[in-house]
Amino acid sequence: MNEKLNDFRMPAEWENQKSVWIAWPYNKYDWPGLYKSIPKVVLEIIYKISKSQTVNLLVHKKVKKIKKLIQLSKIKNINFHKIKTDRIWLRDSGPIFLINKKIKKKLILDFRFNGWAKYNNFNNDNKITDKISKLVKLKKIEPVIKKNKNLIKVIMEGGAFDVNGVGSIILTEECLLSKIQERNKDLKKKDYEKLFSKYLNIKNFIWLKKGIIGDDTHGHVDDISRFVSKNTIMTAIESNKKDKNYKNLYENLDILKKSKKSKWAKI
Repeated sequence: MNEKLNDFRMPAEWENQKSVWIAWPYNKYDWPGLYKSIPKVVLEIIYKISKSQTVNLLVHKKVKKIKKLIQLSKIKNINFHKIKTDRIWLRDSGPIFLINKKIKKKLILDFRFNGWAKYNNFNNDNKITDKISKLVKLKKIEPVIKKNKNLIKVIMEGGAFDVNGVGSIILTEECLLSKIQERNKDLKKKDYEKLFSKYLNIKNFIWLKKGIIGDDTHGHVDDISRFVSKNTIMTAIESNKKDKNYKNLYENLDILKKSKKSKWAKI
């Protein structure tokens, strides 16, 4: 492992955090026929979060109108940042924060983002992490992996994996190993395990098979299985045997049951 990353880790989602980063929804094509109601939904999410922690909101147009909506909603615990985005999904396109409690430092991982290998308009989203790292004045690292004597800058979305903060990770083969919507050409399972071991300090890998059929991301694990504590995973199943997701989700459940036997974690 790179010495500079010793003892750094990605915290679990339930751990204490100073703020939540959200992007204002501008892309009408992400919600065909439904967009008119989306800003109101996002506003409600901001309102609920801002009651207990700071919201950092990315905006780039209609800023006065948005600030007026925020004011009318009596939201005070919020910071505005003028950063252009293509879509709202910062979980996928935004920064991965790493912490090291021993030396009281933080770092940012800046994975490349390519619109889930599906959409062509992703250039603004690919620049988000770089801009946020400058805003918060944290050093950023661009994860790379050596393949055929070449260093490859890795493409990755936050929704493609989930961690428990103490060394375990859940992923899907469909998302990271499929030729469909392929993020990183020719990367194998062992390459990803080496990558996450190096940059996230991961020791226990739980590889599920497939995500939800029809998912835009082609298999993101955050649609189906999530850590809710360091040793508890909630996973989706389908009770209707005729449903297309029935077999895949139960296959994932079987994998999760077997993962309880790992020497690295009691799940």
